[in-house]
Amino acid sequence: SRVWCAFEAYLAYSWDKTIETAVPPVRHMLPKVLQAASAYLTVAGAVWLCMYDFHAGMILVGISLFAATVVAMASHRVRPEREHVTWALGILLFAAMAMFGAIFPWVYPGIISAWVMFAAIGCGACAHAADILWVREAARQARQLRQGYTGRISDAESSRQSDRQRIQALIKESGSEWAV
Repeated sequence: SRVWCAFEAYLAYSWDKTIETAVPPVRHMLPKVLQAASAYLTVAGAVWLCMYDFHAGMILVGISLFAATVVAMASHRVRPEREHVTWALGILLFAAMAMFGAIFPWVYPGIISAWVMFAAIGCGACAHAADILWVREAARQARQLRQGYTGRISDAESSRQSDRQRIQALIKESGSEWAV
C-alpha cells in the first residue's frame, strides 16, 4: 500500500470524517441483464407452448417454487469468484422464476394483474442478475485492493523516503496507527 493513502486515511480518521471510496460502474451490466430477461422470456414462452391442462400447471407451480427456493439458497453459499457456478445457478433461478411467472397469465389470460405479476417476477429475475454482477465486481475490486496490502503502516511505500518516514512517525506519535 502507499503511504500517502494511509496518511489520507489517518487525516480523515483524526478529523472524524466519513471515509468513502469511489466505486466504478459494473462492467457489462446492460448485456447481462438483457440476457437474464431473454432467458426469462424464453422459458416462459416454452411453458406456454408446452402447457396442456390446469393440473399440469399446478404441478409446475410446485416444482418451480421448490426449485427457485433451493437454487436461491444455493446461490448464497457460492463464492462470487466462481463465475461459472454463479452463472449456472442464475440461469436455473431464472428458469424457475419464469416457470412460476408464466403460470399466472396462462391460467388468467384476460386479467391484467396476472400479466403484472408475470412482469414483476421478470423484473425480479433481472434484479437478481444485476445483484450477482454487483457482488462479483465487489469481490474483484477487493482482490485488487488487497494485492500488496499487509495492514501495517510500517510496510507502506513511497517514492520519497523522507515522506514515508515523516508520515509514519506522525501516525505513530498520534497513537492512531491501529485505526489507519
